[in-house]
Amino acid sequence: HRSADSWGLSTENCGHTSKIVLPQGIVIPWVNGQDVEKITIVKHLEKRGPRDHVVPGSRERSMTLGQGFRVFVVENLLDALWLHQETQNRLRVIIPHDILSAPDQEALEVLRDAEEVLIFPDRTKKNPSETWSRHIKIATPLSYSHKEELQAAI
Repeated sequence: HRSADSWGLSTENCGHTSKIVLPQGIVIPWVNGQDVEKITIVKHLEKRGPRDHVVPGSRERSMTLGQGFRVFVVENLLDALWLHQETQNRLRVIIPHDILSAPDQEALEVLRDAEEVLIFPDRTKKNPSETWSRHIKIATPLSYSHKEELQAAI
């Protein structure tokens, strides 16, 4: 157990206690200026369920990387970082806070200007992209089980 404020996060979204349980995995912080916006732990031993665990107290908003009018919505953080690295900033990558919910305002602003949107949900979800497809007419929901399919879409 750790306290959210010791990680630089707000204790408002942690429920009735300020102590949080952290799973084993790779810790990836999202820092904006001097503020810790979000901390994600990629659970490397997880066989079922989502691999990404967002630490309570993190801001509940999408992360956006890169620039351009071709947009990939990628739920898995490691896949999104890999895609951003491999495309050398030629496209935008959105990592949604919750792909099962409607896109937040920041994501909608990026999606409105997009010429093409491809949605890659985490391998553990069934059809979460329907929510995003409803908000943007040009969204193409895709499923993938291997990075080769993601590479082919670049």
